[in-house]
Amino acid sequence: HPVRLLARRPGTVVLDAIALPQAVSWEGVVEAESLPVLSVSAGAPLPGRGNPLAGASAGSTLEWGATARGQTLALPLNGKAGRTVVLGMRPVLGPDRGMIRMVADGKPLGPSFDLYAPQTQIAPDVWPLGPLPGTARQVTLEVAGKNPASSGMRLSIDFFRAEPMILHPDSTPGIWAQVKETAGCQYQVQDIGGAVGGHHLWLVPSSKGAWVDVALHVPEPGTYRVRSRYTTSWDYAIVQAFMDGAVVGEALDLYTPTVRQSQVCDL
Repeated sequence: HPVRLLARRPGTVVLDAIALPQAVSWEGVVEAESLPVLSVSAGAPLPGRGNPLAGASAGSTLEWGATARGQTLALPLNGKAGRTVVLGMRPVLGPDRGMIRMVADGKPLGPSFDLYAPQTQIAPDVWPLGPLPGTARQVTLEVAGKNPASSGMRLSIDFFRAEPMILHPDSTPGIWAQVKETAGCQYQVQDIGGAVGGHHLWLVPSSKGAWVDVALHVPEPGTYRVRSRYTTSWDYAIVQAFMDGAVVGEALDLYTPTVRQSQVCDL
């Protein structure tokens, strides 16, 4: 594996050392390139491990050079019995990428996602595909088409991860939600009885002022009511909600002597 150092202008180049640390995985993910292929639709090419890609978890991705709408690829990905989580995916975007749809137990997981971008890049966040039934034993990737600007229908995935089911099932159809960004805290799926899907979005702030941005993707213009429900406990914080930077609702004290679920808050 030769490493070439190319001088871009006249001058001296002094190299001290090159470090090669092992590429590490993101915490709690299933590397897509490590999963065995259960089946591929007739006429579709087989997937493979992608070339090393900067920023990819474990350094690599699953690359599938799909060529036609409707082609499918099945991978094993067990759900967790007793709860429904949202299957999250971190894809690779690029100028030759298609549109992807995921299916489990014969039902689509959320909408189709367009992987087209002018330049090849890893998605900066985890995309929530849809609720994954606890009985699911495999997921199927389906080519749903392509952006008119795309030169191909390739599908590339870095990893899968269980994401919290943020959106209540009674929400208006077509809306979906994802954790977009955090500051001063991390998040994870934590099991808890009585919560929607049997779990909640668990945040551990490091200090006052820490925050999490939850993006709400609304397909149709209109006026919507935003409601939320929190978990309360003996070591929980006071929280304030914002919408597009403006305060909505009142600050809520989430302290209670024992773990409970709050009343529904109409923001």
